Amino acid sequence: MSANTTKYSSISVALVDDFIDYSKQLKNSFKGAFNPLVSIYSMITELDTTKQLSNELLLDVKKKLQVLPTFYHVQVTRLFITRFVKELEPDIQETELNRDCVDLEDMLMAACSDFEGWEQKIPSILEVLYLALRSGIDNKQDTVLRSRVNLLVSDRNVQARVLYDFCNKYQDKYDARLKQGVFPSAR
Repeated sequence: MSANTTKYSSISVALVDDFIDYSKQLKNSFKGAFNPLVSIYSMITELDTTKQLSNELLLDVKKKLQVLPTFYHVQVTRLFITRFVKELEPDIQETELNRDCVDLEDMLMAACSDFEGWEQKIPSILEVLYLALRSGIDNKQDTVLRSRVNLLVSDRNVQARVLYDFCNKYQDKYDARLKQGVFPSAR
């Protein structure tokens, strides 16, 4: 294992710890259906603002995300979801695969393709989750999109299934290309 691989793996684990700590803080002030996607969305919203961050935890998250190659973001996301469910919301139970889950996964994969087309780069899985939710919140005309995003946010069991499957699909689609930027021998 190279020094960079060890460094990035350590950053990934520390980042998941930070995500969990942020989620614990958020949960204490949150009323309603708390879930990993709400936590990710809230965190990215705060990181995405142009204002100066005063929260030390968020400053640390931002620094780690800037250093960590996109290749590692899917592992961070998957581990965060797993730990979130086990440590913060153990009553979340992954639902059986159904048509709604497949539609939501397709929506997220389409968001990946759209982002890649616009930006000419592979999106971070975290960016995709944020942008998919943002588009469902902002788009007042597309009732299908709004209802899908609402289902994804409001049904924690569906969300768990969709997020795990989306991590797998994202990794299947982008893993080889993202590895090239991190592991020179992958070329």
